[in-house]
Amino acid sequence: MADARRSDPEASRSAILAAARGCFSDKGLAGTSMSDIAARAKVTQSLIHHHFGAKDALWRQVLVDAFEEHAAQQTAQLSADDGTADNRARLRATLRSDFHFLSAQPDMLRLMAWAELQGAATVTDVMTSFRKQILQRVRDAQLEGSIRSDIPAAHILTVFMSLARTWFEERNLVVDESDARKTKNAGDDYLEASWALFSRGVLADRAKPQRSHD
Repeated sequence: MADARRSDPEASRSAILAAARGCFSDKGLAGTSMSDIAARAKVTQSLIHHHFGAKDALWRQVLVDAFEEHAAQQTAQLSADDGTADNRARLRATLRSDFHFLSAQPDMLRLMAWAELQGAATVTDVMTSFRKQILQRVRDAQLEGSIRSDIPAAHILTVFMSLARTWFEERNLVVDESDARKTKNAGDDYLEASWALFSRGVLADRAKPQRSHD
């Protein structure tokens, strides 16, 4: 297998990246050795160095690939021509798309956590463009009067982007994860509930002043 991959550079790169992503998501940068990656990819350490150089460079490439995939998926959803100029509908679709992406990529949140602990600038660099686009979408909705303008757009965005992520970090508190069907159903219910809670607290045409009970 190692010899076959050595003769096929693209196959060897793909195998190394997949193995590195698995190792890094499990143990982070510091906890992963090049021998761990080599064993998982079924290649030699020298072949890893040949393709990627030092471990830090391979870590950065794994992050770039993962976060570019995430940002591209979100940007495509946010920019989709669905025949409506309703920014609220696009934000809701973006939330749904993000939720399903994270469902299909269970290692993504672990990579996010390790990257934040590591202080990886790569994450900021890759996600900046997407964040600017969705922040502008929030501001557009504020200008059109469909989202409250008395709350900074950046704060609204922070809450919005945490909605999908929170489920995968905290769902063990409310659902038995050993039952895949119940977990999926609970996730679908959470997705609808999180949008309802977010929208009713943020959208100007639904927001109502609350009477103090003091």
